Amino acid sequence: MTLRTFARYLWSTRQLAQAVGRDELPEHDQFALFLFGQIVLFVSGYGTAISGAVLDWVSSVEIGLLFLITVIGTVLAYRANGSAQGREFIRRFALLSIPLALKFSLLIWPVFYALSWLLTIFALSVSDSTFDLLRRGMELSWNVVLTAIFFWRLVLWVGVAAKAAR
Repeated sequence: MTLRTFARYLWSTRQLAQAVGRDELPEHDQFALFLFGQIVLFVSGYGTAISGAVLDWVSSVEIGLLFLITVIGTVLAYRANGSAQGREFIRRFALLSIPLALKFSLLIWPVFYALSWLLTIFALSVSDSTFDLLRRGMELSWNVVLTAIFFWRLVLWVGVAAKAAR
């Protein structure tokens, strides 16, 4: 896809809808638009969350790592689907994300809250600054590790779906 075509599709939803409806958009072009959309959603989501806030180094590192994991994870899932020779990447990516997100919400977040509770108990024996540093470090590592695990599993299942379709 040329840059001009890419820009045209970004601003003309009608042309994009017609191309999608006629099945004229190659898998690679769909991926390029999807990845761009992922980046826009990531930036706008974090931009909204931190607007007006002063970022410390922990938050900056976390946002940077989460951005890299999101982009790299999306690219690896695309490759697991067969890259430009694959089919229906976006459908597979979106549909397989749903049960993974559900599992993470139901199984992993209770563990986070239990760890937070233990950290609070531990806080009774340390200074406030030490506790704050430990809490921030735990949040950073928790978010980064969970996002990495999420994309690792998503890449795996997109690959399984691609192989099953062959």
